[in-house]
Amino acid sequence: MQNPCKLILSFFVSVIITISCCFHASAQTHKIDSLTQALKKNTGDTMQVLNLGKLSYEYENLGSYPIADSLALKALKLGTQVNYQHGIALAYNQIGSIAEDMGNYQKALENFSKALSIRKQQKDKSGTASSLKRIGNVYNEESEYTLALGYFIEASKTYEEIQDKHGIAMVHDNIGSVYTNQGNYAKALEEHLNALKVLDDLKDTSNMIYAYQHIGNVYSDRREYTKALDQYNNALVLSEKKQDTTNIADAESNIGLVYSITGDYSKALEKNFAALEIRTKHGDKNGIATSLINIGGIYYAQQDFPKSLDYINKSLDIFQEIGNKDGVANCLDGIGQIYLMEKNYPKAIEYENKSLDLAKNIGSLQGIASSYETMSSTMELMGNSGKALEYYKAHISYQDSIYNKENTKKMVQAEMNYDFEKKQAAEKAEQDKKDALQAEEVKKQKVVIYSVLGILLLVIGFAVFAYRSNLQKQKANRELDIKNKKIEAAYTIIETKNHEITDSINYAQRIQQAILPNKKDIQESIPESFVLFKPKDIVSGDFYFFAKQNKTKFIAAVDCTGHGVPGAFMSMIGWEKISDAVEQTKHTGDILKLVNKGIRTSLHQSNDEDSTRDGMDIALCAIEQTATGTGLTYAGANRPLWIIKNGTRQIDEIKATKRAIGGFSEEEQNFENHILELVKGDSFYIFSDGYADQFGGEKKKKLTTKKFRELIAEICHLPMAEQEKKLDNFIENWKAGNEQIDDILVIGVRV
Repeated sequence: MQNPCKLILSFFVSVIITISCCFHASAQTHKIDSLTQALKKNTGDTMQVLNLGKLSYEYENLGSYPIADSLALKALKLGTQVNYQHGIALAYNQIGSIAEDMGNYQKALENFSKALSIRKQQKDKSGTASSLKRIGNVYNEESEYTLALGYFIEASKTYEEIQDKHGIAMVHDNIGSVYTNQGNYAKALEEHLNALKVLDDLKDTSNMIYAYQHIGNVYSDRREYTKALDQYNNALVLSEKKQDTTNIADAESNIGLVYSITGDYSKALEKNFAALEIRTKHGDKNGIATSLINIGGIYYAQQDFPKSLDYINKSLDIFQEIGNKDGVANCLDGIGQIYLMEKNYPKAIEYENKSLDLAKNIGSLQGIASSYETMSSTMELMGNSGKALEYYKAHISYQDSIYNKENTKKMVQAEMNYDFEKKQAAEKAEQDKKDALQAEEVKKQKVVIYSVLGILLLVIGFAVFAYRSNLQKQKANRELDIKNKKIEAAYTIIETKNHEITDSINYAQRIQQAILPNKKDIQESIPESFVLFKPKDIVSGDFYFFAKQNKTKFIAAVDCTGHGVPGAFMSMIGWEKISDAVEQTKHTGDILKLVNKGIRTSLHQSNDEDSTRDGMDIALCAIEQTATGTGLTYAGANRPLWIIKNGTRQIDEIKATKRAIGGFSEEEQNFENHILELVKGDSFYIFSDGYADQFGGEKKKKLTTKKFRELIAEICHLPMAEQEKKLDNFIENWKAGNEQIDDILVIGVRV
């Protein structure tokens, strides 16, 4: 027996949904009433077929699918009786559209295919292209990307034959969605931007909403979340203006996903539950499943794994019901990750294998990369390092194919082409307007001249016109000469400014070097030590810190947000805050806590969206002599400590607290303090991520932390000065002409 409270709650929810649907339907009441009245009149069989189809369409928009389907079937029956082929095709199309909305993709394909057959027989190219596009959409929703592309390309060719710009734009947008699902983001962005340009020219704001949503999806998948939010907000503004609740739900859901990724979980849940409510009212199964998996992902990020598993399983059931393979693969991947976090490793591998097989089947690069990454982590925790490495290599391979530089370059080029063409079109429109006004003025003048002075004055008029043209040409030449001189002057100014800027940065380098500890002072205090410091640019975002307070020596490797001038500013602030902190306490965890507060205060950081998120990672050590040896205290923010015991080459890693200094960290963030006892001959190393992240070698790949670790283990027995040379020579040979991608800092100390 059901809980009475639940029954009451269910009743009120039903009432609220009914009232909401009534308000939503009010804007369409007039259309429905008009069509209902038209059906009562004897307007002829063919017109009746068309009116039944239109009325079905209006009920479909209201989400009243049974009524809409019944009307479409009546249209089909009447059209068949009178052999009205155009009406029959429209009816099949409408039945397929309703089936697609309800997630019955097989029924949708059957009816769209019947409509396509009739339209081809009737040589109706516009209708043929529309049916091809609809079939492509269904295959895309079923994750059959090769089939979807085939139908979209055929639709595009047909639209080009009849020069239907709107149809071409919509097909380009659909093709972009397929490429997004496959992880080919450069092609996806190019297709969506081409569609958006045409739709903007046509002032088709309804379909511009979809283009903005799809462009936002590309940037979101590429982890360019600021750009993604801009596009989703563009879609939301247009949707709200048009009171389009379906697209409002899509935009809210997408914005919520970005908030989830950036750590604002309360806003993320608010947006996704709002989207779920709208999609539930409309019976949008694909949208409901998408909202459920998004909500599950947010609870996963909050480490509420039971709730996460519950929502993702609900999403999985719906995606399996409607045949959305990409959605099923994502759900399986999510469940596998939950089992990994719950340390149920066999279950994690089971679900990730299912997700991987499905992702490979549909060609989803993002899905393949994600499954391999989770499987690698699982195998590593199970102690199977061989399989872990194999899966990690596969993950990196697919990840590189998605985020490689060539794809990024193509995306930037597509953005620039879109901006340039949009600007060029605006300038042309303005010039056309001026030309039209000028032509109209000349026409009026000629009419007056013809009326008053006749042929003689007409000749004079032409002479005057020619004279004016010559003057304008001379004026244009003078203006062009002035512009050229201005350009030359501007170039000279730019050269001067560049020289001044370079001089300023060089001077800033002197200031930064003056603040950094003198390496000789470090050598005198810690003879067996080295500091390998290689800035990417003139000034650096990485810096090393050394100080002595009574009998305690502090040494740190710090990696600030960014490099170059922005990084240097952060390093100056960071150095000051660390210096202040070590004067207050020798407890390394408390020092990092004080530095975190200082950075947030200096940069006025808060939880507001427009607050800066700059910060730093740090490994801080305090060295102090004890009665039995040397005491080492360590605390880290995202940067670990490596220790090698005397006479061994085994690296023991002390993990850092997984939070940065500043940025997204809370003001009262604590950092774990580690107290260790070292004996003579023991060594330790602290470093930024620049060394391991450098690209190079024969395959132009990242060095990786694993190889860096092997290199340290190989040279750890050498004197510290020689270790520094070995590390410096190795990284220079590894780069072999490649650009240094980040600042490099490695510190080694032997007790």
